[in-house]
Parts: sequence; C-alpha cells; structure tokens
Amino acid sequence: MKQTLVVLAVMMAVLTGCSQTPDVPPITEWESYSDQFFRVSFTQPKGWQAQTEPSRVTITSSMEAMEKFFDPYAKKPAGAQLIVAGEKQDSVTTLEAVAEAYKTGLTESGFQITATNEITIDSVRAIEFVYGGRFDENTALRAVRAIAYKDTVVYFVHFGGFNEFYEPYRSVYDSAVKTLVLPKLKVAAKAVDPSLPVAELSKFENERVVVQYPENFAPSIGKPSGEVEYTMAIKGLRDDIKVTLDVRPAKGVGVDKIVEQNTKNLKQVSKPADATVSGIAGKMVTYVPTRGIDARMYFVVKDDKFHRIIVFWPTSLKNETLPALEKVIASLKLK
Repeated sequence: MKQTLVVLAVMMAVLTGCSQTPDVPPITEWESYSDQFFRVSFTQPKGWQAQTEPSRVTITSSMEAMEKFFDPYAKKPAGAQLIVAGEKQDSVTTLEAVAEAYKTGLTESGFQITATNEITIDSVRAIEFVYGGRFDENTALRAVRAIAYKDTVVYFVHFGGFNEFYEPYRSVYDSAVKTLVLPKLKVAAKAVDPSLPVAELSKFENERVVVQYPENFAPSIGKPSGEVEYTMAIKGLRDDIKVTLDVRPAKGVGVDKIVEQNTKNLKQVSKPADATVSGIAGKMVTYVPTRGIDARMYFVVKDDKFHRIIVFWPTSLKNETLPALEKVIASLKLK
C-alpha cells in the first residue's frame, strides 16, 4: 500500500510547467461528470479532458497539458489536473494508517507539506494534505489531496497545478470535494442481468438538462451535427435499452407539424397522443424501429427549440426495462 501511494505521489509530481508565463483560461461553465462503472459523480469544468479507468478518472485542463503530466521534463505546456480514484484494500485498515503512509511517501519524495486538515467527502471523514515542491528552476508543483476510507476502499480526490495554474483552478478541487458522490456498497443478487436497468438512480445535470437515470447506466453527450444543436444518450451495456434526446431549431413550426414530419416514415407508428415532458405539453407516438425492438418518441417545443426524446426497449423485456426508462422521462427537466 505504501509503495502504491509513493508511486501515486511521484506521478502527481509529474504536474510541471515551463518557463513561459502561461495563459490560464477562466472556467466559465461547469457540468456533472458520472461514471457507470466506477459509480461516482461530481462537478467538473466544462471542456476539460477526461481519461477513465475502471476505478479512476483523470480530468485535465487541456490535451497539451496531459502530455506534460506523463513527462514532467518535456517541453510541453503546463496545466492543472484533477484525479478521483478508489483503491480496494486487501485487508482492513484505518484512515489514519492510510494517511500516514501517504504523508511519509510525500516526505520521502521531497515534497513539503504545508497544511493537514480534516474534512468530509460525501459525509465520509477524510484527511487532506496541502503540499508543494520544485523539480527545476522553471517547474514547481502545488497540490492538495483528500483521502477517505469507506467499505475497505481508499478514495482520494487529488488536484495539482504547475506554477501559476494552481490558484486559478483550485476551485476545481473544492467543487469536486463538495459535490462528489461515492459508490454505494451493493449486495450481489443472484441471477441479476447487469444489462437491465436497476432501481437505484443517479443524477446528471448540465446547461441543457437535469435528469435521473438507472445507476448502472450512464449519460453520454454527442457531437452536434447539421441542425442538431444538442444530442445525448442514456444507456447501459446494451444498445437496445436506452433513452436518447436531440434538440433542433423549431423555426416557428408547431408540435403537431413536427410530429407529422418526423413520423411519416416510421414503421407501425401509432396515432399521436398527448404527453407532458418537463412540464411542457407535447405529443407521443409508439413505433417499431426494427424487429424485436419497440420504441416511444416524445415531441415538445421549448423556446422555439424542438426536443425529441426516444425510448428504446426489447419487446421481450418490456416489463423489466420500460418502468425504469419511464422514470427517466418523468425526471427529465429541459433548461
């Protein structure tokens, strides 16, 4: 364990800078990050670069800075980085023992600890270290790490910034600590298909939507294309169990006409029925996109934007999937 923490300390020491005065772009927007496998969520700056592993997510201020993190002595732009991770322990330990091992690793690596605090992460007690060090005349690191111990897993939130990048982006760490939701301990059930939506819900929010979704699913934001201004999907392991949303200009066209335009080529489509999404009156149709798959399409217009929400489920698994997907629609709030 001690060896692992020392290695992590050295890796984060890899946050270095260069001799030039860096341009530090301000953070103008925030968004919620969630991971269906790691099962954590927290708020991050919009536009930062994310790298994910099974129990670790790294958020970096830029792609260029990410390269610097791998090689601190390379002539690459500096930046800042946030890491949220969990490490399963082989044996029962204590928060104090984990924190002391990390503290020792920092000292042995040549860092100077400037403050030690006790805080909470998702109502779990944590110990926080603020420290810094210098690699060469042009490269200094300041960093802060909070360590928590829950259900035999050591969780940590780590933020580091090179040179002038620490202070302007310190709020990234503060926001992550404040909003982080840690995984909940689950009791394994027999004969449970992990591809089916579970009853437990997670929450996603950005500048467009607020929505709750099954904890074993995850939202993903697509790239706008053509008239599509915004697109996202919420799905798990299967592509035939999901909810999708896309937003386009309505151009003054009413919802009835939009339904007509979007359903004329659908197979086995029902007559439009009244429906409400996000408190907005709209329309809904059912149809069969392909054999063995059923779908329900919702249409609403808000601020001259046409929102189309589609729910997909296997015909044979309607009872196991549709109720959970309907909860997603019921929770959806359009901004």
